[in-house]
Amino acid sequence: MILILSKEYEESTNNVIDWLEYYNASYFRCNGDNFDLSDFFIEISNTHEDKISNIPVPSKDVKIVWYRRWGNIGRQFKMNDAKSNLEFYNSINKYITQEKSKISHAFFSLFEHSYWLSKPAIYTIDDKFLYLKVAKSTGINIPDTYILNNKSRLLHILQSGIKLISKSMSNAHRIRFDGETYIPYTEEITLEDLDKLEETFFVSLFQEKIEKEYEIRTFFLEGDFYSMAIFSQFDDKTKIDFRKYNLSKPNRTVPYRLPRELRNKLELLMQKLNLNTGSIDIIKSKTGKYYFLEVNPVGQFGMTSLPCNYYLEKKIAEFLISKNN
Repeated sequence: MILILSKEYEESTNNVIDWLEYYNASYFRCNGDNFDLSDFFIEISNTHEDKISNIPVPSKDVKIVWYRRWGNIGRQFKMNDAKSNLEFYNSINKYITQEKSKISHAFFSLFEHSYWLSKPAIYTIDDKFLYLKVAKSTGINIPDTYILNNKSRLLHILQSGIKLISKSMSNAHRIRFDGETYIPYTEEITLEDLDKLEETFFVSLFQEKIEKEYEIRTFFLEGDFYSMAIFSQFDDKTKIDFRKYNLSKPNRTVPYRLPRELRNKLELLMQKLNLNTGSIDIIKSKTGKYYFLEVNPVGQFGMTSLPCNYYLEKKIAEFLISKNN
């Protein structure tokens, strides 16, 4: 059986499942955010096979696991009168969140024998700075990158003539404030921006701004690359961060073939990171060089699949079926 670990309303998962249904494949989907903890049990024993609830077959029958998403398992703890004892409410929720994390880890461990397409963070490294270091070790160009919290150091870099951008070190989460949603985008940092900063600030990631000819989003699937060039630099709204989508005038996107030498280096990078799939972001500079930015092990692939007619949802479904067989 194919086990799919995902979350509700995850469109890429739905699209792959459509193909699994078409091929009449044997699969089961578990969503972490509505995982049933009302009647949950795991048992490991010296005398008989492991037991588990929530999936319809013994764990040994799961041949392949596709880790797409997971989220927070179960629901948040609730108190009738949380405001009267907020300290207790916050501390108990922190404790329960940690415990539920370990429940997820225990659940995942039951499929250690299975082949995994992508893995949870507990089994892989999710570190943008480390990805850059490993990319550098394979001979791939990277932007000069700094992690700092000192205004004077930042000023020194800018005064040396290097243009800088700033972005999140983690995969940026949406921030809610006064009923509004804010997204931490990549932004250019100028000398004028420094006037708004204190002498020290929260430790942040800064990176050399590469003057780009275009951006490239590549989906990697066990040795195969499916790439798309994004001409984001022609629009002031998207030239720093193409995720600021201009819906009235979308960026031009076209299928793209990476040079063989770069493909070889990227495949070595993925091997070193123990990743068999992921979405890779690259910049082709105006000087003709390729710069690696980052890889997201569970990055979106629909944005590459549809414009370039790659039918990645079909390819992933067929890949899961072949491994299951």
